[in-house]
Amino acid sequence: MRTSLLVMVVLAVQTLSALQGQTNGPAPTNGAPVAGAGAKLVDLHLQSKDRMFLGKIRVDPSWEHTSFRFLNLTSKQDLGTYPDILENMNGAKATVKIYKHQSDMFSDEDIKEAKTNPLVTQQKVVFYEDDADPNVVHFASTYDDVGTIQVQIFQKGKMIEYGETKLTRDADFSALIQATDQAISGPQAASTNQAKPSAPPAGK
Repeated sequence: MRTSLLVMVVLAVQTLSALQGQTNGPAPTNGAPVAGAGAKLVDLHLQSKDRMFLGKIRVDPSWEHTSFRFLNLTSKQDLGTYPDILENMNGAKATVKIYKHQSDMFSDEDIKEAKTNPLVTQQKVVFYEDDADPNVVHFASTYDDVGTIQVQIFQKGKMIEYGETKLTRDADFSALIQATDQAISGPQAASTNQAKPSAPPAGK
């Protein structure tokens, strides 16, 4: 399973240059929400390249106990549901890792925190606040495959809004993601389940 470390490396090194201005066009109009028929389709400024995506949304000050869910409708891969986004942005809770600035990723403080805070290393979606508007939160991650994805916004268990786009295969960028993954993971350890040599025949 890809760790958030890979996600942050790819984001920090590649996002601004590789995804700036790259989109998959308007959100599909035939994709129905997974839950909550009354949910409103909104523009989350989704950009993507191959399996990677990023977006942003203004978090209204009235959005208490609001959760974000990230789902690939095609592959059914779920990157998780992240609760209490507003409270985490305000510092009232620490259940979701939200960076104050994009530049905080890989800072000395971030590396130090990673040793004690599992959210830094295990969270599958990266969040950071906008430098110009602290009410805007950016989010980004990488799925295991392309397909139609949704970012779903829940309040009190009910989906109220969602953004949607289609991730389109890009062989060159996919190879870059895979190479980065392998570079971070390092060489695979040799198998320890190898068959033992047969015992010599009796009397030998």
